[in-house]
Order: sequence, then structure tokens, then C-alpha cells
Amino acid sequence: MKAGTWSWIDKSSFDFNNWVNGEPRNSSDSNCGAALIRGGKWITDNCNKLKQFVCEYNTSISSTSVEVKSDPPKCPESWVYYNTTGFCYKLIRPNTTWHIAEALCVKENAHLASIHSYSENLFITCKRFLQPYTTL
Repeated sequence: MKAGTWSWIDKSSFDFNNWVNGEPRNSSDSNCGAALIRGGKWITDNCNKLKQFVCEYNTSISSTSVEVKSDPPKCPESWVYYNTTGFCYKLIRPNTTWHIAEALCVKENAHLASIHSYSENLFITCKRFLQPYTTL
């Protein structure tokens, strides 16, 4: 990735941000995003710092059969469904690095959360998933 360019691990578009004033810093030791619980603002941080993190599971991954249901999709146990995105979210503990966090998300057929709207950012913040400096 080019310096000063931000992207999500799931390759979705970086079409929303909620940076704290003065962020993002574009330095080689601050190349990962992190969220602050107060106001859901984001800062840049070192990818090797130990933090909690949030995984995001896409419930709309296509299946081989078509089923018509009025109920929301089921999330795996201990995940929380958000109707606006159609995704499930889960806070993963204990604190770990960004790279290990993504590997743990992938083990659950998910990725680190990518945030695309104010409402999604607010949902994750208000669900109290986030502790200060949670990895996204």
C-alpha cells in the first residue's frame, strides 16, 4: 500500500472515515487504524500494539439454494446482527496484534470490521464492543 493511502482488509471501498482531528498520520509506525470508544473517532496506530478487535461476518454470502425468509439471517453464536449492513459482529479477546487478529477473524470466515457509514460506526461503538483503541 502506498503511504497516505488507507484501505480495508476485505478490499471493500474506503468510502467513510471518522478520523480524530489531525489524523490520519502517515508514518511508517502508524499504519493501522484504531477506534476510540468516545464518539467512535479513529486514530492511526502501530499494527503490532496489542488491542481487542472486532470481526465482521457477511451473512449474505451466496449459497447453493435460494430460501425466502422474513427473519433476519442467523449469526454464529456470540455474534451480534446489524440489520442495516446485513453483517454480524463479534468482539474478539484477548488483546493481540492486527495481523493475528485478522488471522483469527479469517478462522471464523470473517475479516476485521470495515466501516462504511456513520450508523455502522455508531452501532459498533454503542454495542460497547469497543474498548479504547480497539483494532478495526
